[in-house]
This record gives sequence, structure tokens and C-alpha cells, in this order.
Amino acid sequence: MAFFLSRVITPFALCLSLMVSVQADTSDAALTLVRTTVEALRTGLQAPLAEGQNATARATALVEQDVVPNMDLNYSGRLILGRHWGDADATQRADFIAAYREMLLRTYSAHVLDYQDATVEYLSAVPLGNTAGRMTVRTRVTREGKGAASVDYRVIDRDGQWKVFDAVIDGVSIVSTLRTAVDTEIGRIGLPALNTQLRTGKVALAP
Repeated sequence: MAFFLSRVITPFALCLSLMVSVQADTSDAALTLVRTTVEALRTGLQAPLAEGQNATARATALVEQDVVPNMDLNYSGRLILGRHWGDADATQRADFIAAYREMLLRTYSAHVLDYQDATVEYLSAVPLGNTAGRMTVRTRVTREGKGAASVDYRVIDRDGQWKVFDAVIDGVSIVSTLRTAVDTEIGRIGLPALNTQLRTGKVALAP
């Protein structure tokens, strides 16, 4: 009996240990993505301005260089469009993703300086729901004179590369907030007009 149990339990324990190891590696990779991205941005912001460069232009360049490549804009855009994704044609979807990207650049560039002198703690990375390949990376951001804010990044595995598709700030999801705003605007003016306004900055939907 003991021999039988040993033959059953030993492979099970080995399998369990491998699963724990894989999960730990996955958590480390997701956490590393967020830490590397945020710290690269902070380092760039703290460097002296180049000759003739202003802070806003540098912030925009840094966001485009360090942040955008680590985001899954297509997935975020699909989540934000929600039920309208299925109604839109391929051109309208592509236009929305491009307009959403431009809006993010403007918004992040305007607020990214908040991270320059902030203290950022990288807390943990945990599975997001029951779907494999998605994690929540938890951080805490503290700025002088203001209380700490919890900023959780939702990331997804794309062919072995983690990408951010949402951020939850003090419990408020940016994607969910934008989905509500986009739904209202599409009902009011339609998707093509919304794409134009987003691209030109005539409407700001970012929370």
C-alpha cells in the first residue's frame, strides 16, 4: 500500500511543484514588465531636457517610446467599443484604435509628470480571473502631500510577451469608464464622428 501511494503521490507532487514554479515565473515576468516600463519612464523624465525641447514634448516622446509598445491597444480598443465592435467594419475598428492611441498619447503626456517625483511600490502579480494568460500587477503610488493611490495594471500574455490592456486606479477601471463614455458618444454622434473627434482632440474621454 505504501509503495502504491508513493507511486501515485510522487508524480503528483512533482507536477504540483512544476505548476507552482511556472506560476511564480509568470508572476515575475508580469511584474517585471510593469516595473521596467514605469522606471524607464521615470528615468527619462528625470533626465535634463535636450536643447530646445520642452517638458511636454519629451513626455510625449517617452510615452511613445516606453509605454505604448508595452500596451495591447487592439485588445483595449475592442473592450472599450464593447457591443459596437461587432457592428463596426474593419476600417472603423482600425480608425478607432488609431484615434484611441492618439488620445492616450495626449492624456498620458499631460499626466505622466505626476510619476516623476512619486514613490512607486511594486506589490505583487496575481492571476486575473480564471482565464489563463492574464494577470493583475498591483502597485501603490504615493506623491508628496497626497494619499497613496492603488494602481493595478491588467496584463495579458501575447506570444510570451506581457502587454498592459487596462489600469484600475483606486478601484476604477479605465477601460470600463471609457466603455461607458464611448457608448454614450456613439449613441449621440456615431462611431465615425467619434473617431474624428478623438483623433483631433475635440473630445476627451479619458478619466
